[in-house]
Amino acid sequence: GKGRKERLVLFGAKAAEILEKYLSIERPGLVKDENQAHLFLNYAGGKLTTRSVQRIFQLMHWLVLQDLTHPQALVVIQLSSN
Repeated sequence: GKGRKERLVLFGAKAAEILEKYLSIERPGLVKDENQAHLFLNYAGGKLTTRSVQRIFQLMHWLVLQDLTHPQALVVIQLSSN
């Protein structure tokens, strides 16, 4: 089957820096249950679903196509989605 296989991924210094920021700044505000074991959480404090990850990648793809990947554009998009 496809699930539950061990996978190896490239993980560089920049990825480690961003993950550390997520863990120290973003994730604590998302946690609703202190026993939550999942690394990446949705707005409700639950695990991200496969569909949620697909939507994030679709949004990022659209941003790249629109040349909206600079920080100011991301802030505007984040604010307008609330």
